[in-house]
Amino acid sequence: METPWFFDEVRAAGYVYDSSVFPGSRGHGGLPNAKPVPHMVHTGHGDLVEFPISLGSMLGKPMYFFGGGYLRFFPYALIRNRVKAVLAEDRPVIFYLHPREIDPAQPRLPMSAKRNFMTYVGLKTTEPKMRRLLMSSSSLVS
Repeated sequence: METPWFFDEVRAAGYVYDSSVFPGSRGHGGLPNAKPVPHMVHTGHGDLVEFPISLGSMLGKPMYFFGGGYLRFFPYALIRNRVKAVLAEDRPVIFYLHPREIDPAQPRLPMSAKRNFMTYVGLKTTEPKMRRLLMSSSSLVS
């Protein structure tokens, strides 16, 4: 796979690691042929360690569960189950959170019903889910 231009720009900006790649297709973006595990990316400005967002699966279909709307929407039990499955494949689970996803009191912006749902559903559940997952992390590995 040819190294996408943005890795060069991230490294040129002085960063030595990145965690912005979705290693599969998704509604907006994604890099379907990217490695789904942490790896080194060689750029013209030096090496960059990539920690891709973890991709799980459900019913044989690759899916994201570990951040953004996925984390807000899916129930805790399903996320916990998918964490265990990824760990069983000897891969780390890389979560991502935007600050707005743990702030249920944030101002609401006017937007379409679909975008409103995608932006605000589950805001009250994100922080408690993450706390439970982090508190039970030792039982997830076993």
